[in-house]
Amino acid sequence: MVNKTGYMRVFLDQRERAQDYDYRRIEAVLDTIVSSCVQMREAALREELDEL
Repeated sequence: MVNKTGYMRVFLDQRERAQDYDYRRIEAVLDTIVSSCVQMREAALREELDEL
């Protein structure tokens, strides 16, 4: 990606959802992160239950 820093600054400077900004990619990344976090927590809870 060309001008990554510029795109990052534009995104970080937003204070409300811009109608003309394409959020699909960041939403996909955030969905993946949240899903991974949930899976990690569920695995940790299973391990805790197995120790009881």
